[in-house]
Amino acid sequence: SSGFCVAVGQTGSDGGNGLVEVTTDDGTNWNSQTVGPLLDSVSCDNDHCVAVGTAILVSNDDGKSWTSASNTPSGLGSLSSVSCPSADQCWAVGGDSVLMSSDGGVDWSSQPWAAPSSIGGFAGGPYTLMGTDLKSIACPSVSVCVSVGAAAYTWENPPPETTLPPETQHV
Repeated sequence: SSGFCVAVGQTGSDGGNGLVEVTTDDGTNWNSQTVGPLLDSVSCDNDHCVAVGTAILVSNDDGKSWTSASNTPSGLGSLSSVSCPSADQCWAVGGDSVLMSSDGGVDWSSQPWAAPSSIGGFAGGPYTLMGTDLKSIACPSVSVCVSVGAAAYTWENPPPETTLPPETQHV
């Protein structure tokens, strides 16, 4: 709504906690809340917000109170970005994970995706995928999302030839 904004981050003075800042008057006054998980990104649709970092938090009251998502995939690392193109649908990324929620951030499921397993390039390649690190996601609509990050590849140096061509002698 007009004048309502939410920002998230981390405190530094107390050893590091999540921080939520909320304004309802175009930024004139901000209400600060310290939360347990460290937070890196937030997305809001009207009075509904989802924040991600070392956990996923959901607010349904203009950021006044936050609850943890009840169902997230096991072994999930930290998430770096979230985008909610509607109050029901949210997408989150971090590391090699892409997650989707169709119930406003309560339940999350891993979504299949993959960077190319090998690529060509300098010196003819081939380069083999070592790992990925998705940093940000933006969903301008419920049918379109774009995510960016980095993919690390290693060069597979071709092995040396094991046979030598026959030698010829000239007299």
